[in-house]
Amino acid sequence: FGMWIAPLEPYLFFTHIDETFKSLDFQTIYFPTILFFLTSVSLIFIKYQFSKFNLKANRYAKYILIVLLLIQPAIIFIKQKQIGYRAQKSDFILKSSWKLFSNNFGFMIPCKLFGRCGDIPQEKIKHAYKIFENPNINIIFIIGESLREKNMSLFGYPLPTTPSLNQYKGRKNFIFKKAISSAVFTDVSLPCLLNCLDKPNEMNTVLSKNTNLFKLAKENNFTTIFISAQSHDALNSITNNIGLPYIDTYHESFEETKNIYKELQDSFLLKNLKKIPFEKEKNYFIVLHQSGSHSPYNNKYPDSFNKFSNKTLIDQYNNTVLYTDFILDDIIKTVRQKTQKPTYIIFTSDHAESLGEHGIYGHGNYRETIQHQVPFILYAYGTPSTFNLLYSKLQKQHFVTHNNISKLVAYLLGYEIDHEKIFKRKDVYVIGKDINGLDGYLLIKKEDLYSYHKKKVFKP
Repeated sequence: FGMWIAPLEPYLFFTHIDETFKSLDFQTIYFPTILFFLTSVSLIFIKYQFSKFNLKANRYAKYILIVLLLIQPAIIFIKQKQIGYRAQKSDFILKSSWKLFSNNFGFMIPCKLFGRCGDIPQEKIKHAYKIFENPNINIIFIIGESLREKNMSLFGYPLPTTPSLNQYKGRKNFIFKKAISSAVFTDVSLPCLLNCLDKPNEMNTVLSKNTNLFKLAKENNFTTIFISAQSHDALNSITNNIGLPYIDTYHESFEETKNIYKELQDSFLLKNLKKIPFEKEKNYFIVLHQSGSHSPYNNKYPDSFNKFSNKTLIDQYNNTVLYTDFILDDIIKTVRQKTQKPTYIIFTSDHAESLGEHGIYGHGNYRETIQHQVPFILYAYGTPSTFNLLYSKLQKQHFVTHNNISKLVAYLLGYEIDHEKIFKRKDVYVIGKDINGLDGYLLIKKEDLYSYHKKKVFKP
């Protein structure tokens, strides 16, 4: 993907091995793996041949080598200043490999095993406070996958990737804003979105369930539903952190595929949404989780959506955006047909994607600003007059964050998080691949937010 391996990634390789192999081709994974195997066998053979000499000097050299290998990890372990280390692209392979080894043994492994995690901030547990009882509404919260606003014509992209959504522009009940994601990795961003987190190392809040959106919904008389088109294996590392005990109805792709590693296209979401009865006496809180625009892109949409050809990676990605445009439009139409109750349909993406900028592809690197540039969309109908005030406040925002979106959903459910205003201006964190911050995080100070938004995050 155009980057050196970061210290956390060997761990993620084994916990997300299916995603790793699905996202890569022969040239980028199988050939290097075979080459690595052959090289290892050759080195073992050479060592065996040299060991026949049994020279006394070799015995001393072995111990000297061990000491030299342990010096840098020991320094990192003592100083605890290597959170989020990643080698530079300009580093040569030996330096990158040495830093990877040192950071794994000096920081990553001690942190995972003993909780010795340096100066990652320790955050207090969040709380939710009920501000009104039993709101008579439905909420459809759609979480996209790897979708960047930069490739949506709704936000000014020159190709017609969102023709359906473009038709809603100008309507008072349709709002769209650029947004900053809370993380650049699904395993982190989904728990952040569904637990109203805004910083790294807030697992105590997740475990407490105090601000879990499904729990809040259940406690204020909502029927809760979660539908995901992603594979069972991908969801396995997420479901423990999204409030599974508070979900009344749960659907995932395994129901159809019978294969824990196989995801489905997002028509699976529509099919299950259309089965929901939307009974008049019930309020519904529904979370739809897309497979969206995750690589490989060319299997995320039907052939009929191959409008931009399959010749380049960007063409394939744009086809996924076009399909998401269709999915969102169909969700709006389906819900409008099935219920007249006041309904809010909210959309954002878990993170964005690099498509070759700076020679980098994919996601997971919070230092690449393009990877946390995501869309936010709100469509509402039949809403009470209070929506006018909410609409007015939203329109004043230059951009929103995932935490703003989570607090907005909590407010619609009838809650306030830590007595904070939905759009309170404060420091913004973008977390890497670990929810506790082990992979590092980006901190944007509140006084720098506007200039960051204008000059850095959403540069044209």
